[in-house]
Amino acid sequence: MIAGGIEGLFMHTPVENMKVKLIHDKFKPEPQFRNMFHGIYRVAKDQGFKGISSGAVITMCKELTNNAIRFPTFATLRPLFTPIFGDNVLVRDLFVGWLTGCISVAINQPIDVLKTNLQGLDAHKYKGIFDCARQILANEGIMGLYKGWRPRLARASIEVSVTFASYHKIKGAVLNYLDMVE
Repeated sequence: MIAGGIEGLFMHTPVENMKVKLIHDKFKPEPQFRNMFHGIYRVAKDQGFKGISSGAVITMCKELTNNAIRFPTFATLRPLFTPIFGDNVLVRDLFVGWLTGCISVAINQPIDVLKTNLQGLDAHKYKGIFDCARQILANEGIMGLYKGWRPRLARASIEVSVTFASYHKIKGAVLNYLDMVE
């Protein structure tokens, strides 16, 4: 969990921040960013470090909860599906990873929506995380916290599937190699 929080702070915050700003900018009648590099330059010049690092707390919460959901979910589901898939470990891990990604999106989507709103070009409308949640609930209802869940589900389920299946394949290869070396 701590690794997820640190990753969220130093890697995901600036990347997610710029991704959200660039996407929101593309939908404006007159976009202000010509491309990613121009966007980074403009945000850094106009807003400084705060512009690139805004939403650090909510991004860390998102990454921390993603990892807190995904690792135990995968570890719990993996043995349950072993009898179904038998010796086909790769397919089992791909399936369980996919299911884990689906579960994590179902649980974690509200945090992702808050993060997106707090990092977007209209972030100035919110006084913080709780105000953002309050405004979304007041204006859109509970489903406002699940905006964008379909594309995120498609991306996250594939990402988590491949990540966990790859991790276990690579781990197995490394352990086999280490056994051969000894």
